[in-house]
Amino acid sequence: MIPKVRVPANFGRELINSPVHGNLVLNLRDGSVLRVNSVIMSLNSPVIGNFTTSLCQSSLEMDDFSVEAVHCFVDAMYSGESEMLERVNFEDVNKMAHVFGVGWFTKKCLKFFKTHVLNFENNSYEEILFACEIASRANFNLKQSKFVGLFVRNMNSRNIGKRVFLRKYMSDLAGLSKRQINMAIQIAGRELNILFDCLISYLTFGLKYTGFDENSLYLLEQVDMSLFQQRYPDQFVEVVDLMTELSGGS
Repeated sequence: MIPKVRVPANFGRELINSPVHGNLVLNLRDGSVLRVNSVIMSLNSPVIGNFTTSLCQSSLEMDDFSVEAVHCFVDAMYSGESEMLERVNFEDVNKMAHVFGVGWFTKKCLKFFKTHVLNFENNSYEEILFACEIASRANFNLKQSKFVGLFVRNMNSRNIGKRVFLRKYMSDLAGLSKRQINMAIQIAGRELNILFDCLISYLTFGLKYTGFDENSLYLLEQVDMSLFQQRYPDQFVEVVDLMTELSGGS
């Protein structure tokens, strides 16, 4: 009986792009190709295994991923390591690990997010925003909710000011996507007063008391108004009065 190969395993980086062993061609978005071994890739990825074994495909299109991410992903499949994983290619590499069902590499990506992406050097807005958007897109596009949980817990444990971050993040509420509004709600958590401070500022200074737009209405629909009333009764009355005024007193 042939023993089952356990991954991750070191199959040898030197075999990547081998003209002898490379029977599966990956077509990269820049027009170049990367030749890999279908067995090595299939041992790591049941999805690729289905493409090559069940569907008999000898080439795969990699247009959805950066060239750097594909090289990093292939290197990991061959070496069993994540040495080429960096902040600049992380999002696409994590997407590849998810799309191709490589469980062990998905865990490596989550660990990298925790130890590298969330390891803010200066606690700058740009650093926090970078991690915030990665977590939000992973949750929205890949249904990977753990990224959001890690991001929020990191903000809480490092005493990173939610209010300061959200004021800037939500300063142009009209320009935010629904995904980003949902992320703002998750960051605020039970501190709904922060969200409504941002909303009041937007309605009064941004829209200049002209009424509600799509995003302000969406935010109001998504938050727990009963919790807001319970925790912040005075601010709740202020918001209700403003809503009544903007709705023409109805």
